[in-house]
Amino acid sequence: MRKFLPGLLVLTILLGVLGGRAAFAEVSHTTPQALRNLGLDPDRFLLASFSPDGRKILGSERGTTEEIAKGIAHKVFILSVRSDGQITQAKRYEIPEAIEQISFTPDGQQVVMIARSGATWLVLDLQSGQIRTFHEHVSDQPGFRASPLILRIESGRLLATGYFYDEKDFGGPNALAEVDPSQTGIAAFTKTAEAGSVHNKLKDLAFYSYTAGDRGFFCNQEGKQLFRLYHWVAGNEPVQFDEAQLFTAYDGAGEYAAYSARRAEGVEELILFDASTGNRKVLATSESPFLYLTLSKDGERVVVTQLAQQDRVLYFVASPGTEMELKPVPGLPRARAGALRMTSDGKKFCLFNSEGLRIVDIP
Repeated sequence: MRKFLPGLLVLTILLGVLGGRAAFAEVSHTTPQALRNLGLDPDRFLLASFSPDGRKILGSERGTTEEIAKGIAHKVFILSVRSDGQITQAKRYEIPEAIEQISFTPDGQQVVMIARSGATWLVLDLQSGQIRTFHEHVSDQPGFRASPLILRIESGRLLATGYFYDEKDFGGPNALAEVDPSQTGIAAFTKTAEAGSVHNKLKDLAFYSYTAGDRGFFCNQEGKQLFRLYHWVAGNEPVQFDEAQLFTAYDGAGEYAAYSARRAEGVEELILFDASTGNRKVLATSESPFLYLTLSKDGERVVVTQLAQQDRVLYFVASPGTEMELKPVPGLPRARAGALRMTSDGKKFCLFNSEGLRIVDIP
């Protein structure tokens, strides 16, 4: 466990640069102008995810007024990432629908898109560029609607949250479904679990996420400055495993959850929890809250931030290469806040902010 004090943050950064054992390396930095040269608008671009193999980055832009007038409501971009981290190409696809959520398919060959408040589902074939609607609301036909608009790849399956509805539009309980865009209509969705019972039991949810087709983590507020974390598996009651005054950051993957817990004023803990064993490991403590956090799918790598000053943040990593001690990322001292995504294997992360796009190795 490592303790961070606000007055020692700069010193910690320097020690990490000069004497740390962790082999960090900033693989690339693509400037905003370089992104413009590739055909992107950095002020409008939204980062989505790495491809399953880590060789591409998915993102999108809402169409401009002029583009919308021409029938281009959205644009999807696929950035090709070379082995050294350099961005070599940005391929653009024009989408006629205003899309609300996107994800690669597990094979990385297609992009699934959600539109019209979760009712319409489209798939983009990256090789041919063809776009096909594989599900939409049709009167007197059953279907599936995304709510909230979440897509994630887990164990080789594309999963969605939402509910099934019947021919009369009566919606069922919260459910998890595997999405197969090669099918059409309701056949494209296979229920993996019902989650209505856990939502009925935990009524004051601060946040939650499903981390597989039949399980997830839930944070419920149960009093003033009293929040409790639960692990849930379909068919079972949710099991509490922690409580705190506040949880300021969280991410989950499979059986793992990483989160920041406020134990008391000025006492913040960064924790990695393994639901399969019940083991809870404190990675670091600090007087300042840990903020944006992302966790690798194998539960072995955590990237987290702390506020430095104004719009600047400090980036830290805990991984096998750091012996699971929280270490600063030398290439990102006091960088601007931004969107952060990790590869499926947890060996790289990318940061997109007003300074451009960076790709960093995780030891």
